[in-house]
Amino acid sequence: MKPTNKLRAAGLAIILSWGWRRAAIALVAGALSALAMAPFHAWPVLFLTFPVMVWLIDGAGAGRLRGVPAAAMAGWWFGLGYFVPGLYWIGYAFLVDAPTFAWLMPFAVLGLPAYLALFTGFGFALARMIWTRDASRVLALAASLTLSEWLRGHVLTGFPWNAFGYALSEPLALAQTASLIGLWGLTFLGVAIFASPAVLIDGTSCGRKPWIAPGDGAIGARRHGNFRRRSLGPAADRDGRKRQAADHAAQSATGRQVQLLRQGGG
Repeated sequence: MKPTNKLRAAGLAIILSWGWRRAAIALVAGALSALAMAPFHAWPVLFLTFPVMVWLIDGAGAGRLRGVPAAAMAGWWFGLGYFVPGLYWIGYAFLVDAPTFAWLMPFAVLGLPAYLALFTGFGFALARMIWTRDASRVLALAASLTLSEWLRGHVLTGFPWNAFGYALSEPLALAQTASLIGLWGLTFLGVAIFASPAVLIDGTSCGRKPWIAPGDGAIGARRHGNFRRRSLGPAADRDGRKRQAADHAAQSATGRQVQLLRQGGG
């Protein structure tokens, strides 16, 4: 299979994920994104993790209320995974007098990231509200996350630690761009650039309404992220199988893999 087909299949698998798998994907992607910041500066990893943001929001379209709550929850999990590795050092302060304050360490190390992740969740939800099905949805995500990151840097005195724009600050030539467009301009560019591989999937299979997988006929329907099997009788089942066989023969290798994923419940 070609690399582009592998990426496409991985993206569709993420779009079809739901429940704890969806939360785990967002959490791991957020944690890996923290490697782009100091001291690692492994910013190329964002070309793998930021497209996950787009695909998670794509998949949220099968949820209720146009997918806004599902997108917000995915954003919160992504933010939690991103901020916990970036703010672990806060816990060191509670070890100065460990017998007295060490018990507070988990509340600080997890509590502050959980609060900051609310802004990431807001960014995902806002992006879902203005979501499109073409490549411009990457710009919608960039604009929404830039706004949410700006709010994080200003609300309640602000805490703009590890803003996404800092990923472009390690190469000195790119860091100089901050003198022209500032941190928030870098954040917009960073999200748009690093999330761009997601445009390999056009999002037409993940609109705002719940959908029935092509070729499933009477065999199955996917509603709000759940794949529910149903039977409408022998004749309907035979017709459904015929349509499914015809669609199966016409699909590409990647399309057949996605079809199997849908039939298996994602």
